[in-house]
Amino acid sequence: MSTAYLWHGYGRSPIGSKSDIEHVPIEKLQAFYHNYYQPDNAVLVVAGNFDETKAMDWIKAGLGAIPRPARKLQQTYTEEPTQDGEREVALRRVGDFQAVAMAYHIPAGSHPDSSALEVLEAILDETPSGRLYKALVESKKAMRESGDVFQFHDPSLMIFSAQVRKDGKSGGCRKTMRSGIEGIAKEAARRKRKWIARGRAC
Repeated sequence: MSTAYLWHGYGRSPIGSKSDIEHVPIEKLQAFYHNYYQPDNAVLVVAGNFDETKAMDWIKAGLGAIPRPARKLQQTYTEEPTQDGEREVALRRVGDFQAVAMAYHIPAGSHPDSSALEVLEAILDETPSGRLYKALVESKKAMRESGDVFQFHDPSLMIFSAQVRKDGKSGGCRKTMRSGIEGIAKEAARRKRKWIARGRAC
């Protein structure tokens, strides 16, 4: 994330560094709490086998009575500039496997294209039918692969990653990943031109 963002806060870990946690003044934590912890800035997720009516009654009783503060949330204003060219970072650490990851900038979660990006991620990443799964895992170039679309408030990232055996060749995995991800965009553009040509012919 820190490689993908130069200015925006998404490039920093939300919880901060260990030294931040150990030394932050309690007054700053309280100020953050009072600024942002309010009902209209929260999401409640209920999952499992439950009675919907009872659950809603409990939620209304427990949370519905909390008044909405009169204050307005502070709006963020930092916009990440358009990335000019790709960035690459290599991290060498002691471990039992190698990892390859690729991230692509995408629009904010509220953008109309977000649903299409979710579908695209599934086409590439789904097990066992995804294109990357077949190209990487079934071919034994990687032990596993995964993908995610971060649908955040501001423009975010689509990330794909793969784990390669410690004694494996990550270069082949990287090349296959790039070909699979960027190849689907080229394929879509080629089909679009074909459909446009057909439309003109009709």
